[in-house]
Amino acid sequence: MEFKQYLEIIKKNMVFVTVFTLGGLALALISTKNLSKNYIQNQTFFVASQATPTATLQQSTTYYMEEEARNFTDTTVALIQSPDFQNDLAQKGSISIKKNGPQVITITASTKTPQEAKILLKGTVLSFNNKLASLNNQQTILKEVGTPSAPSQRILSKKVAATAGLFLGLAASILAISLKTYFKL
Repeated sequence: MEFKQYLEIIKKNMVFVTVFTLGGLALALISTKNLSKNYIQNQTFFVASQATPTATLQQSTTYYMEEEARNFTDTTVALIQSPDFQNDLAQKGSISIKKNGPQVITITASTKTPQEAKILLKGTVLSFNNKLASLNNQQTILKEVGTPSAPSQRILSKKVAATAGLFLGLAASILAISLKTYFKL
């Protein structure tokens, strides 16, 4: 099929294309308006050992404790992401965690207000450290690195959403016309 034939088919179904494209635009704008505006706050932490070895076994014990903390980073990420830990927080909002390096993680709190984001982030670290202290004399804790970022609002741009809606509506209309033409409906 040649390009001229495609254009003729699209011209015949111009109402269909227009309706789908405007429908995609309307859905994008409505979803932008109705999506909740969340505040997020990030904090970087260092997974470290809290125990101090005695002077006689200083070098080997320190090496062992730091290696244990380094190996515990993946476990830390899994524990904080677990549904049980998330439910224990009993806060409004969500927590996400990202491993940045062998002993470095970033925790992100997302809530409706900036104050709740600060409270959720601090509560997560406190709860995690307390839970680890209660588990078989675990000596690993989360230590803050620097200061937490200021809570910022996450808002979806209306221009980006409108453009995406237009293109998705146009793509959906062309797909529908192609299927209609192929199946000769």
